[in-house]
Amino acid sequence: MRIKLLLSAFCAALLAVIICTSVFALGAIPSVVQYQYDSASGEKPFTVSEVLRIDERINEIYVGISTLSFCADAGGEVVRGNELSLDLVNETFLKNYKIDCPDFGGDTAVIIRGLALKLFYTEKAQGQPIQIGGKTYKVGAVYDSYCDDGRERVYLSYEGFDKGSQLSVTELQAKSGSVSAVGLEQMKMKSYYRLNLSEKRKVLRDFLEIVKLLGFVFLCLAVMSVRKPLLRRQKERITQALDGDYALKSLRKRPLPYLLYGALLVLVPAALVGVFFLMRFGLYIIPEYIPLDNIFDLPYYLEQMRKAGEELNRTALMGNGSFIRLYHNVFISLSIECAALAAAAAATYISWKTKTQKKTKDDSV
Repeated sequence: MRIKLLLSAFCAALLAVIICTSVFALGAIPSVVQYQYDSASGEKPFTVSEVLRIDERINEIYVGISTLSFCADAGGEVVRGNELSLDLVNETFLKNYKIDCPDFGGDTAVIIRGLALKLFYTEKAQGQPIQIGGKTYKVGAVYDSYCDDGRERVYLSYEGFDKGSQLSVTELQAKSGSVSAVGLEQMKMKSYYRLNLSEKRKVLRDFLEIVKLLGFVFLCLAVMSVRKPLLRRQKERITQALDGDYALKSLRKRPLPYLLYGALLVLVPAALVGVFFLMRFGLYIIPEYIPLDNIFDLPYYLEQMRKAGEELNRTALMGNGSFIRLYHNVFISLSIECAALAAAAAATYISWKTKTQKKTKDDSV
């Protein structure tokens, strides 16, 4: 009994971890289409001025609100013994990364939380001065890196950087479904590697739906396992109440056992059915990771792992691939956690089955 309770508690805790991890990743990964510069393409990347002209042209053609953001590599700088990676961005880029910096402009710098601790010995470094390239910048915001790549990134505005319009753009982003995303898609850029983060979010949402359904099954098993002994107990109380009395007379004398028995027999299953319909579960097979014809197709999974590694390597060469690394890390952790959940659930079932068979054997003897 103790082993069964421990395994059930482990399953519930692991299920909560899986749901929290999925929700965190969905909140962190934006619904954007991202283009990373592919240095292996042999093509030159766009400059900041070219991207600004493209943005103006897209808005002229499609007449919409621009959601185009970009990141340009401005090289490195050593500040107080810390090697910084300078990235020139626009304000929309910061919004995609959920960085709140209302006064982002020419002399404003946005730094990572770890760098704030190294330079100013506090995470609340807003307003602190920082010398970069002989110019004094003011820290406008401190942000958390969702998936640190070991680089101390500092985001600066392209408008206040000397010759910033001539620098190469390593990353482009546009809100999924926006006119900017449509315009970039029509351009068919050979020098940039396309990553649809909206599709990655959909995979995680589908994964979360599967996990929610597993959680509902686990809830049903837990409720039914508790319901069974309670039903037996109320049935024994009703049998005792019927001793020497008719059913109606017994019901008038001791109505509580009858009411509890009826509630356990009817209302508990009805409540579970109601929860099922309220949750509106959607079970999806994710064809990108699970083959539709044979789920035990090992070469298919190995090929998907190879493609994922290739995707990570290509995005790591240039630009900031934190979102795609976050996605792959979360997906791997979710897969491992779900495998552990399945193993714990199987162990719980085997333990319960063994105990039931032993009890049946003892009763027969």
